[in-house]
Amino acid sequence: MEIAILLLVAVVVLAILGTVGGLLVRDQGWGRPASPLTRERLRDMVMRPVSSGAAGWTARGPRADTASRDLVQAREAVSEVLATLSARHSELAGRLDRLEHGRDEAATRIERVQTDLLDRQEAALHHLRLELEGRRAADVQAQAITSDPVRRRRVDAVAALAQCLARVEGGLAGVINPVLLPGESLVIPAVFLSETLSWESWKETGERAFGLGETFLQERLYVDEATAATVEATVTLLRTTLTQNVYPIVRDPLPDPDALASLRGALERLARELSEARTRLARTYQELTTPTDMSPPD
Repeated sequence: MEIAILLLVAVVVLAILGTVGGLLVRDQGWGRPASPLTRERLRDMVMRPVSSGAAGWTARGPRADTASRDLVQAREAVSEVLATLSARHSELAGRLDRLEHGRDEAATRIERVQTDLLDRQEAALHHLRLELEGRRAADVQAQAITSDPVRRRRVDAVAALAQCLARVEGGLAGVINPVLLPGESLVIPAVFLSETLSWESWKETGERAFGLGETFLQERLYVDEATAATVEATVTLLRTTLTQNVYPIVRDPLPDPDALASLRGALERLARELSEARTRLARTYQELTTPTDMSPPD
Protein backbone atom coordinates (compact mmCIF):
# COMPACT_ATOMS: atom_id res chain seq x y z
CA MET A 1 0.00 0.00 0.00
CA GLU A 2 2.85 2.42 0.81
CA ILE A 3 4.52 1.68 -2.56
CA ALA A 4 1.28 2.55 -4.35
CA ILE A 5 1.09 5.88 -2.51
CA LEU A 6 4.70 6.69 -3.41
CA LEU A 7 4.05 5.89 -7.07
CA LEU A 8 0.97 8.14 -7.04
CA VAL A 9 2.98 11.00 -5.54
CA ALA A 10 5.71 10.50 -8.16
CA VAL A 11 3.12 10.67 -10.95
CA VAL A 12 1.67 13.88 -9.48
CA VAL A 13 5.14 15.44 -9.24
CA LEU A 14 5.97 14.47 -12.81
CA ALA A 15 2.65 15.92 -14.00
CA ILE A 16 3.35 19.19 -12.18
CA LEU A 17 6.88 19.36 -13.55
CA GLY A 18 5.57 18.65 -17.05
CA THR A 19 2.99 21.42 -16.78
CA VAL A 20 5.54 23.92 -15.51
CA GLY A 21 7.97 22.92 -18.26
CA GLY A 22 5.30 23.40 -20.90
CA LEU A 23 4.52 26.85 -19.58
CA LEU A 24 8.18 27.80 -19.68
CA VAL A 25 8.51 26.56 -23.25
CA ARG A 26 5.52 28.54 -24.41
CA ASP A 27 6.65 31.62 -22.54
CA GLN A 28 10.19 31.62 -23.93
CA GLY A 29 9.14 30.69 -27.41
CA TRP A 30 11.11 27.45 -27.58
CA GLY A 31 10.09 25.12 -30.35
CA ARG A 32 8.41 27.83 -32.54
CA PRO A 33 9.69 30.27 -35.21
CA ALA A 34 11.29 33.42 -33.91
CA SER A 35 9.25 36.57 -34.30
CA PRO A 36 10.78 39.73 -35.75
CA LEU A 37 12.75 41.78 -33.24
CA THR A 38 10.66 44.88 -32.96
CA ARG A 39 11.30 47.90 -30.81
CA GLU A 40 8.52 46.93 -28.40
CA ARG A 41 9.82 43.42 -27.97
CA LEU A 42 13.32 44.68 -27.37
CA ARG A 43 12.05 47.11 -24.72
CA ASP A 44 10.04 44.33 -23.09
CA MET A 45 13.08 42.06 -22.95
CA VAL A 46 15.15 44.79 -21.37
CA MET A 47 12.53 45.72 -18.77
CA ARG A 48 11.82 42.10 -17.62
CA PRO A 49 14.02 40.49 -14.93
CA VAL A 50 16.46 37.86 -16.06
CA SER A 51 17.43 34.51 -14.54
CA SER A 52 20.37 32.21 -15.01
CA GLY A 53 19.65 29.01 -16.92
CA ALA A 54 21.55 26.15 -18.43
CA ALA A 55 21.96 28.03 -21.73
CA GLY A 56 22.93 31.39 -20.21
CA TRP A 57 20.86 34.47 -19.43
CA THR A 58 17.25 34.34 -20.59
CA ALA A 59 14.43 36.78 -20.21
CA ARG A 60 11.48 35.90 -17.92
CA GLY A 61 7.90 36.97 -18.15
CA PRO A 62 4.89 36.91 -15.81
CA ARG A 63 3.94 33.41 -16.85
CA ALA A 64 7.42 32.11 -15.98
CA ASP A 65 7.16 33.66 -12.51
CA THR A 66 3.80 31.99 -12.00
CA ALA A 67 5.22 28.65 -13.09
CA SER A 68 8.14 29.04 -10.69
CA ARG A 69 5.79 29.73 -7.81
CA ASP A 70 3.72 26.70 -8.79
CA LEU A 71 6.86 24.60 -8.86
CA VAL A 72 7.86 25.78 -5.38
CA GLN A 73 4.38 25.06 -4.08
CA ALA A 74 4.45 21.65 -5.71
CA ARG A 75 7.77 20.90 -4.07
CA GLU A 76 6.40 21.99 -0.70
CA ALA A 77 3.33 19.81 -1.22
CA VAL A 78 5.53 16.87 -2.15
CA SER A 79 7.68 17.46 0.96
CA GLU A 80 4.58 17.50 3.16
CA VAL A 81 3.33 14.28 1.57
CA LEU A 82 6.72 12.64 2.04
CA ALA A 83 6.83 13.78 5.68
CA THR A 84 3.33 12.39 6.24
CA LEU A 85 4.31 9.13 4.60
CA SER A 86 7.46 8.93 6.72
CA ALA A 87 5.48 9.51 9.91
CA ARG A 88 2.91 6.94 8.83
CA HIS A 89 5.68 4.50 8.03
CA SER A 90 7.21 4.99 11.48
CA GLU A 91 3.82 4.48 13.11
CA LEU A 92 3.17 1.31 11.13
CA ALA A 93 6.65 0.02 11.92
CA GLY A 94 6.03 0.62 15.63
CA ARG A 95 2.71 -1.18 15.47
CA LEU A 96 4.35 -4.05 13.63
CA ASP A 97 7.05 -4.30 16.31
CA ARG A 98 4.40 -4.32 19.03
CA LEU A 99 2.43 -7.00 17.22
CA GLU A 100 5.52 -9.15 16.82
CA HIS A 101 6.39 -8.67 20.50
CA GLY A 102 2.85 -9.60 21.51
CA ARG A 103 2.98 -12.63 19.26
CA ASP A 104 6.21 -13.77 20.91
CA GLU A 105 4.72 -13.30 24.39
CA ALA A 106 1.59 -15.21 23.41
CA ALA A 107 3.71 -18.04 22.01
CA THR A 108 5.72 -18.14 25.24
CA ARG A 109 2.56 -18.26 27.37
CA ILE A 110 1.08 -21.00 25.22
CA GLU A 111 4.27 -23.03 25.51
CA ARG A 112 4.30 -22.54 29.28
CA VAL A 113 0.67 -23.64 29.58
CA GLN A 114 1.32 -26.69 27.42
CA THR A 115 4.33 -27.65 29.53
CA ASP A 116 2.32 -27.23 32.73
CA LEU A 117 -0.51 -29.36 31.37
CA LEU A 118 1.93 -32.07 30.32
CA ASP A 119 3.55 -32.06 33.76
CA ARG A 120 0.17 -32.33 35.47
CA GLN A 121 -0.88 -35.12 33.16
CA GLU A 122 2.34 -37.01 33.83
CA ALA A 123 1.92 -36.55 37.60
CA ALA A 124 -1.68 -37.75 37.44
CA LEU A 125 -0.67 -40.80 35.41
CA HIS A 126 2.15 -41.57 37.84
CA HIS A 127 -0.24 -41.30 40.79
CA LEU A 128 -2.72 -43.55 39.00
CA ARG A 129 -0.02 -46.14 38.29
CA LEU A 130 1.02 -46.13 41.94
CA GLU A 131 -2.58 -46.53 43.04
CA LEU A 132 -3.10 -49.43 40.65
CA GLU A 133 0.10 -51.07 41.86
CA GLY A 134 -1.04 -50.65 45.45
CA ARG A 135 -4.40 -52.22 44.72
CA ARG A 136 -2.76 -55.06 42.86
CA ALA A 137 -0.40 -55.66 45.77
CA ALA A 138 -3.31 -55.61 48.22
CA ASP A 139 -5.22 -58.11 46.10
CA VAL A 140 -2.21 -60.40 45.84
CA GLN A 141 -1.60 -60.05 49.57
CA ALA A 142 -5.19 -60.87 50.47
CA GLN A 143 -5.22 -63.83 48.10
CA ALA A 144 -1.96 -65.18 49.51
CA ILE A 145 -3.21 -64.93 53.09
CA THR A 146 -6.61 -66.40 52.31
CA SER A 147 -5.16 -69.34 50.43
CA ASP A 148 -2.94 -70.32 53.42
CA PRO A 149 -5.01 -71.09 56.58
CA VAL A 150 -1.95 -71.45 58.82
CA ARG A 151 -0.59 -68.13 57.71
CA ARG A 152 -3.98 -66.57 58.27
CA ARG A 153 -4.00 -67.94 61.81
CA ARG A 154 -0.53 -66.58 62.50
CA VAL A 155 -1.58 -63.16 61.27
CA ASP A 156 -4.59 -63.21 63.59
CA ALA A 157 -2.40 -64.24 66.54
CA VAL A 158 0.08 -61.40 66.02
CA ALA A 159 -2.77 -58.92 65.57
CA ALA A 160 -4.40 -60.07 68.84
CA LEU A 161 -1.13 -59.67 70.75
CA ALA A 162 -0.59 -56.20 69.27
CA GLN A 163 -4.07 -55.14 70.36
CA CYS A 164 -3.55 -56.37 73.91
CA LEU A 165 -0.18 -54.65 74.10
CA ALA A 166 -1.76 -51.40 72.89
CA ARG A 167 -4.40 -51.67 75.64
CA VAL A 168 -1.66 -52.07 78.25
CA GLU A 169 0.23 -49.04 76.94
CA GLY A 170 -2.96 -47.00 76.88
CA GLY A 171 -3.77 -47.97 80.47
CA LEU A 172 -0.29 -47.06 81.70
CA ALA A 173 -0.36 -43.73 79.85
CA GLY A 174 -3.75 -42.89 81.38
CA VAL A 175 -2.35 -43.41 84.87
CA ILE A 176 1.22 -42.16 84.54
CA ASN A 177 0.93 -39.37 81.93
CA PRO A 178 -2.71 -38.56 81.07
CA VAL A 179 -1.76 -35.74 78.66
CA LEU A 180 -0.54 -38.27 76.07
CA LEU A 181 -2.84 -39.02 73.16
CA PRO A 182 -3.68 -42.57 72.05
CA GLY A 183 -0.90 -43.91 69.85
CA GLU A 184 1.90 -41.90 71.48
CA SER A 185 4.78 -43.72 73.11
CA LEU A 186 4.74 -43.86 76.90
CA VAL A 187 6.80 -41.06 78.46
CA ILE A 188 7.38 -40.90 82.23
CA PRO A 189 6.81 -37.36 83.58
CA ALA A 190 9.31 -35.59 85.83
CA VAL A 191 6.77 -35.37 88.66
CA PHE A 192 4.11 -37.98 89.38
CA LEU A 193 0.52 -36.86 89.69
CA SER A 194 -1.45 -37.69 92.79
CA GLU A 195 -3.63 -40.04 90.71
CA THR A 196 -0.52 -41.96 89.70
CA LEU A 197 0.19 -42.82 93.33
CA SER A 198 -3.37 -43.99 93.98
CA TRP A 199 -4.10 -47.70 94.28
CA GLU A 200 -7.47 -47.34 92.59
CA SER A 201 -5.86 -45.95 89.43
CA TRP A 202 -3.83 -49.14 88.83
CA LYS A 203 -6.62 -51.69 89.00
CA GLU A 204 -7.57 -51.42 85.32
CA THR A 205 -3.91 -51.51 84.29
CA GLY A 206 -3.47 -54.75 86.21
CA GLU A 207 -6.46 -56.27 84.43
CA ARG A 208 -5.07 -55.28 81.03
CA ALA A 209 -1.68 -56.74 81.91
CA PHE A 210 -3.37 -60.01 82.85
CA GLY A 211 -5.24 -59.97 79.52
CA LEU A 212 -1.95 -59.60 77.62
CA GLY A 213 -0.46 -62.59 79.42
CA GLU A 214 -3.55 -64.71 78.81
CA THR A 215 -3.65 -63.85 75.09
CA PHE A 216 0.04 -64.65 74.74
CA LEU A 217 -0.51 -68.02 76.37
CA GLN A 218 -3.27 -68.84 73.88
CA GLU A 219 -1.52 -67.56 70.74
CA ARG A 220 2.08 -68.51 71.50
CA LEU A 221 1.92 -71.57 69.28
CA TYR A 222 1.30 -69.43 66.17
CA VAL A 223 4.03 -66.85 66.84
CA ASP A 224 7.61 -67.27 65.67
CA GLU A 225 10.32 -67.88 68.25
CA ALA A 226 11.90 -64.40 68.21
CA THR A 227 8.57 -62.60 68.53
CA ALA A 228 7.45 -64.98 71.27
CA ALA A 229 10.64 -64.32 73.25
CA THR A 230 10.13 -60.56 73.00
CA VAL A 231 6.50 -60.73 74.13
CA GLU A 232 7.35 -63.10 76.98
CA ALA A 233 10.08 -60.75 78.25
CA THR A 234 7.61 -57.88 78.12
CA VAL A 235 4.97 -59.79 80.07
CA THR A 236 7.52 -60.77 82.71
CA LEU A 237 8.84 -57.22 83.11
CA LEU A 238 5.29 -55.92 83.30
CA ARG A 239 4.47 -58.33 86.12
CA THR A 240 7.61 -57.57 88.13
CA THR A 241 7.20 -53.82 87.72
CA LEU A 242 3.63 -53.89 88.95
CA THR A 243 4.20 -56.25 91.86
CA GLN A 244 7.61 -55.08 93.06
CA ASN A 245 7.66 -51.36 92.24
CA VAL A 246 4.17 -50.00 91.71
CA TYR A 247 1.91 -51.77 94.19
CA PRO A 248 4.13 -51.33 97.28
CA ILE A 249 4.48 -47.58 96.66
CA VAL A 250 0.86 -46.80 95.80
CA ARG A 251 -0.22 -48.52 99.03
CA ASP A 252 2.07 -46.24 101.03
CA PRO A 253 0.34 -42.91 101.72
CA LEU A 254 3.70 -41.12 102.13
CA PRO A 255 6.32 -42.73 99.87
CA ASP A 256 9.89 -41.51 100.38
CA PRO A 257 11.91 -39.91 97.53
CA ASP A 258 14.10 -42.97 97.07
CA ALA A 259 11.04 -45.14 96.49
CA LEU A 260 9.68 -42.65 93.96
CA ALA A 261 13.03 -42.59 92.14
CA SER A 262 13.03 -46.39 92.04
CA LEU A 263 9.48 -46.34 90.67
CA ARG A 264 10.45 -43.86 87.96
CA GLY A 265 13.39 -46.01 86.87
CA ALA A 266 11.25 -49.15 86.74
CA LEU A 267 8.55 -47.43 84.69
CA GLU A 268 11.14 -46.08 82.24
CA ARG A 269 12.52 -49.60 81.69
CA LEU A 270 8.98 -50.87 81.18
CA ALA A 271 8.24 -48.11 78.65
CA ARG A 272 11.31 -49.07 76.61
CA GLU A 273 10.36 -52.75 76.71
CA LEU A 274 6.81 -52.02 75.59
CA SER A 275 8.13 -49.96 72.66
CA GLU A 276 10.45 -52.78 71.55
CA ALA A 277 7.64 -55.33 71.78
CA ARG A 278 5.32 -53.12 69.74
CA THR A 279 7.98 -52.69 67.05
CA ARG A 280 8.64 -56.42 66.94
CA LEU A 281 4.97 -57.29 66.57
CA ALA A 282 4.53 -54.72 63.80
CA ARG A 283 7.51 -56.11 61.88
CA THR A 284 6.23 -59.67 62.24
CA TYR A 285 2.78 -58.64 61.02
CA GLN A 286 4.27 -56.94 57.95
CA GLU A 287 6.35 -60.00 57.14
CA LEU A 288 3.32 -62.26 57.36
CA THR A 289 1.06 -60.04 55.27
CA THR A 290 3.58 -59.31 52.50
CA PRO A 291 3.64 -62.02 49.80
CA THR A 292 7.15 -63.29 49.17
CA ASP A 293 6.55 -63.80 45.43
CA MET A 294 5.45 -60.23 44.74
CA SER A 295 8.05 -58.11 43.01
CA PRO A 296 8.31 -54.44 44.00
CA PRO A 297 6.66 -51.93 41.65
CA ASP A 298 8.82 -50.09 39.15
